[in-house]
Amino acid sequence: MMTVNPFKYAAVAAVRDMSIDGDVMTLTVCFETPDKPVALALFAGDVPISYVRVVCDPAVSSTVADGKSYGRAVISGIRTAYGLNDTPVLQCARSGRTLFTLPVPHDETMSAKPPVRHMSVSDLVLELDPGHLSSIDDLVPYAVEFYKEKGKNCFIDTVYHMFLKRGPAAGFEQKRTFDEKNLPRSLRRFLNDVYDSKEARKFWIRRIPGPASDDFPFRL
Repeated sequence: MMTVNPFKYAAVAAVRDMSIDGDVMTLTVCFETPDKPVALALFAGDVPISYVRVVCDPAVSSTVADGKSYGRAVISGIRTAYGLNDTPVLQCARSGRTLFTLPVPHDETMSAKPPVRHMSVSDLVLELDPGHLSSIDDLVPYAVEFYKEKGKNCFIDTVYHMFLKRGPAAGFEQKRTFDEKNLPRSLRRFLNDVYDSKEARKFWIRRIPGPASDDFPFRL
């Protein structure tokens, strides 16, 4: 699972008073420390459905007579979670510990399952943002024109920022060469190497911005 920053969030001590109404679950969250927020994650199997940030609320704490710190949470996506898995779970988004397994739903909840479509991440990205391209091959013609117009150093820096969110190491541009006689093939190999690198794969969703996207880097 994707975890939150441990320096900004505390782990959840416990949850209580869970109730489900349609697509929404409300619950009371017990804090290990009141000075940091916590984060809850709703999962259907290995699929993350929704995340919610919760802060300590003295008004809620005052209703529980045990001296501990509490807050109130509302998390949505319950019907989607049941549509993907019969036993969704609520986890602490910092520690990954399962806090609560959702009960088997009533028949009316089961009948309200949304239709489920199976698709690849690339297809999902294209559906959410049609401005992005489906493959590196589609990017090559724009890369060639950009390279010819802006030069090698600018091209390399642009590709690194597009896929790795950073610039290349000092001196890398001078060491890297491209086959000017077969520029499309040479640039495609470089684009694919950066896009498919171990560092780039750390990003949960990798996008290839096209000319219809506001993020398109090869605009002249």
